[in-house]
Amino acid sequence: MSASSISSASSTKCYCEVEATMRYANTARNPGRPFLGCPKYNTQGLPYCKFFKWVDRDQMGELELREMTIQALLRKLKELEKKLLDVEKREIELEGRVVEIENREAEIRLRRTQLPLRFWAFAFFVAFYLVVSK
Repeated sequence: MSASSISSASSTKCYCEVEATMRYANTARNPGRPFLGCPKYNTQGLPYCKFFKWVDRDQMGELELREMTIQALLRKLKELEKKLLDVEKREIELEGRVVEIENREAEIRLRRTQLPLRFWAFAFFVAFYLVVSK
């Protein structure tokens, strides 16, 4: 079923057979003009079709337009909530890495302070061995 054969904008599907999402143009020629497009468009890693259809305000009822706007906003809200969760997970992961790096730095500092002591202990042991073995 192609998108052009569906008359109701609220059930319009893109070429991927997924319900098209309403977005708003951000161009000088059509600022804020609503259009329908593939929901996979501009989603990292997902292939998308090139479905595009202007939403004609004269053909759509005001309530239908509002409903589509609400649905689009709800989808955007869910998308943003998911991104927020991803950012929070990443933040926790990075905090763990910071602690790990700080622990490694402390271990390196400790080894640097112990290295001269180990050297002199080894030198003393070798000198003592050489003196005792004669």
